[in-house]
Amino acid sequence: MIKSVIVVVIVFFATFSGFTCGLNWMPSGTYFEGCDSQGYVLLTEKLGDLQIPGQESPVPIWAFFSSEYTTASPYAGMWRIGILDMSLVQIGENQFRMLDPGGNETMLSRNAKDKTILEGPGWKGTISNDRIKMWASCGWNIEFVRGRVSRMTTQHNKVITYNYVDGCVSSITCDGKPLMTLGNLRGSTLDITINDKKLSIVRAEQPRVQHTGNVNKVVERGRSLSSITGQGESGYGRTYTYTVDEETRPVIVVADKYNQPFKIVWDPQTRKILRYQDWEYMTTRDRKTDWDTIELKRRDSKGEVESYYNNIGTGTRITQRGTSKRSEYEFTSGPAVGKLRKIEDMLDGKVTNLQQYFYDEKGRIIRGKENEDTLKFEYDDKKYTATAWKNNALLWKKHMDAKGRILKVDFPDGKELRLKYREDRAVEAELVSGSTSVSVQLNDDGWIKDGTEIFRRIMNR
Repeated sequence: MIKSVIVVVIVFFATFSGFTCGLNWMPSGTYFEGCDSQGYVLLTEKLGDLQIPGQESPVPIWAFFSSEYTTASPYAGMWRIGILDMSLVQIGENQFRMLDPGGNETMLSRNAKDKTILEGPGWKGTISNDRIKMWASCGWNIEFVRGRVSRMTTQHNKVITYNYVDGCVSSITCDGKPLMTLGNLRGSTLDITINDKKLSIVRAEQPRVQHTGNVNKVVERGRSLSSITGQGESGYGRTYTYTVDEETRPVIVVADKYNQPFKIVWDPQTRKILRYQDWEYMTTRDRKTDWDTIELKRRDSKGEVESYYNNIGTGTRITQRGTSKRSEYEFTSGPAVGKLRKIEDMLDGKVTNLQQYFYDEKGRIIRGKENEDTLKFEYDDKKYTATAWKNNALLWKKHMDAKGRILKVDFPDGKELRLKYREDRAVEAELVSGSTSVSVQLNDDGWIKDGTEIFRRIMNR
């Protein structure tokens, strides 16, 4: 079991965390491999990394399949290639849906007083005939024409232009130089070049099944992503074969060189997953908004049941496999909204791990209990310091600036962690002991890299 130091690490790292501004480039995370939070089949393949001029780190380019899709993309059939299939469509008189490069949806609404203004989480836009321009609060903006991306502008004012031929993207450029180019869309293989690195998407026949009159029927046959060459370390080396079972239900057979092939089956009427590998799905739940409850339940051939329940409204998350159960509770309102309140692990009906946390009026943790261990935190807002103790023994003391950025961390053995920033992102860190120092690795988000000495020290292991 993971040692009970989750909150200590979160508090320590709070001002290290970074995020990709404006756009979500990653597919949504899922609890069970092979399906999303509503129970639709979800498969992902990373095609590569795109380096955009002016950006410190590259952004990932993903392809993803969902059994929820009912229309084919010209690029990979029933798969979507995030950066190419971005869209903004009207779904109601005053509602719009924007699809980002990770395949995630952002719901937008017209402003009640000005119908030419669109508003949504983190975004605001204007409508002018068939052209919609969206701005993110951090500086990115996207211009859509008739629902398709025309151009994007980064927070560093770099303009990314989408070029079309016969209604499909032929290339994406920045400062007149190609970022991505696409080959012939009509062949069985689609060549894509990302920052001068070439890969190919091999497309194979896929039957499209509809449920009509209580009967499943193959109504047409299209082509979808079957394999990818040139992925390198980005890919799994998988192949996808499409067929139907004895009940004319859609089937994907997934294979790679490391594992035995396995099947994924879904219901053509509900489009929800029925089987993944050895797992049979018993319960899935529709979700109309991101705040709706997630509930998934499945059973393997041995009869063992695994489930995931997440009531976002009450901050309750319960995971269970066999007789092992974990319950997590978060605050849903007040200054500590979104923060852990309690974690309880049980095995065979007995509590094996119990953690509880308490916060001040600013949402900062002030004390906690992790089984037999006690945690205490104190803050000096005038000196910009925060100090943590475990069982009355000092863990660390942080020294911050007025922006809340961690400048230095003192440890009880006399060592110091020192950090330097570019804007709000940590770009350099060193661990100092007397007259010697060692560089501390940071990942792309400005977090201390997992596995380093300083990370193990913070994790107390």
